[in-house]
Amino acid sequence: AVVSTQSGHYGRGLGMNMNPTDGKIMEYTNDGWSGSSSIGNSSQALAADYLDQDVWNHDAANYIAIVRHHDDNVVLAVKTFKIIYDQGYSLSEMFNSNNPEFYRKVVGRLVQDEKLSSATVIYDPIFSVGGDLAINWGFDNNGVRMVMTDGYLEASVTDSYSTRGLGAHYWCNPVAGTVSQSSYAMEISSTSSYSSYPKAIGTDYGSYGNYHSYTSSYGQYAIYVSEDASSFPQPGTRLDVEMELC
Repeated sequence: AVVSTQSGHYGRGLGMNMNPTDGKIMEYTNDGWSGSSSIGNSSQALAADYLDQDVWNHDAANYIAIVRHHDDNVVLAVKTFKIIYDQGYSLSEMFNSNNPEFYRKVVGRLVQDEKLSSATVIYDPIFSVGGDLAINWGFDNNGVRMVMTDGYLEASVTDSYSTRGLGAHYWCNPVAGTVSQSSYAMEISSTSSYSSYPKAIGTDYGSYGNYHSYTSSYGQYAIYVSEDASSFPQPGTRLDVEMELC
């Protein structure tokens, strides 16, 4: 595990939460990725799909933490990434489909990787895969918003289902961020069966007949943003919309 001990705060806090079983699909073409609108409400911020527009548009996303948590908001696993750009980009700028600078780009260097021994990670596209963080991974008419670099990253001209991660759509225009066929959306695609159709983590995926759920028991995925904290509170901690490190 990569463990960081630097102090700091996640005072800007929770930018996004992805609940892959809440009946909504936070997939590649969802407008929320570009920060154009908030999703959900603060009272359900860690219980359903949620996006805080103020956090997402904040101009100093120097660290990003991806946190998997139970429905009781206890941290199961966390990976923190240091953004390798020094211009102070916001996440809305990074995920804006009209910004070619961040299309198919490695943006974050892994600085923290911790999980509870009881956390099941097999086929988890973030916590079972090594490497750094890449975003907006488009390939032909497919796209995945957040992927790990040690995973299967398709060439830009290859039409396949093999790249897996958070915020996937396997029949879209990944450059424009627009939908071609809504039935091919998948909130979280597992790393099982690289050579065949993807299986979802959770139950939030399109109606395409070859899609199925690998598991619905992995919990939720929260994305936190910080200006200065190179680590996130350890697994076993209970989450809130703002987290402090002392």
